[in-house]
Amino acid sequence: MNENKSEKIFFSIGFAMFVFAIFFIFFAFSHPECSWKFDLKIVYLIYILYLIVMFIMFLLAFVKKSKNDKI
Repeated sequence: MNENKSEKIFFSIGFAMFVFAIFFIFFAFSHPECSWKFDLKIVYLIYILYLIVMFIMFLLAFVKKSKNDKI
């Protein structure tokens, strides 16, 4: 896959995840009656995993690979 194209894909996914997170936060503040039925530890774990994946997408989009890297 073309390196420039993969950077655009990773950035697009990261940006879409960021926009979704912003909308989710606004929705959550507007509708406190809608809550998760899970334990708070599980909910926080889901949030942290989501943020980690979003961070990795942005990291993959902006970190330049050297010519010798095969990944």
